[in-house]
Amino acid sequence: MDIVWEKHSKSWPGKLTASQKEDWRVTLTRRLRNLCRAVAQGDMKSPSAAWVKRLPWHTQSPRSSTDDLEPAPAAATLPPQQRSVGTSGLGEAAAGPGAEFQFGFDNEVMLPYRTRGNGTLETGLPLTADAAVQDGWLVAEWPDGMKAPIEGMTAEKVRQLVAARTARPSTGMGELWSSTHCISKNHVCLKQKVDHYLLLFAFEQKNPRLRAAAHVW
Repeated sequence: MDIVWEKHSKSWPGKLTASQKEDWRVTLTRRLRNLCRAVAQGDMKSPSAAWVKRLPWHTQSPRSSTDDLEPAPAAATLPPQQRSVGTSGLGEAAAGPGAEFQFGFDNEVMLPYRTRGNGTLETGLPLTADAAVQDGWLVAEWPDGMKAPIEGMTAEKVRQLVAARTARPSTGMGELWSSTHCISKNHVCLKQKVDHYLLLFAFEQKNPRLRAAAHVW
């Protein structure tokens, strides 16, 4: 991404600051990693999906119909440096480089988080009551694919938190708050979105009206 920036940024409209450059680099890097993970997971499934069989590394070296039904070797689809950060299994997030993180759950934004050694806090994807379980605790996931159990979080506790946070528990983790506009009588609500920063969106009748980056607070 730094190479792309150096090569093309001068032709982009407007002048971006150093902080905007860093935000662009981190966001695009993580989106690319998410895409690579989706491809890797599809490549390991057996039988493979049709789109997996059309990938260049399969079409360039013909395989028999029997081979197509075999899962791709893990070493070929997930390089060792990628597996070491916990993207290939639930238990690996607490080992190796993943040990540098501390994990927890923020009741206010209803999201799991991980804290790096330098104090950087990164929120994860919404945790639901039907999430995978490891060592008795629900497993949370982050946008870059890392997974880790959140000690103290069970399916029942998540249900209780959701019920306590919203008057409409059926909406699950999607809405942090909802009400009816006093004049228009439209439904208004707050929802969250996780990319590499936590974003809060205000909706009116399913139309986004406002967004705020929560990390700036």
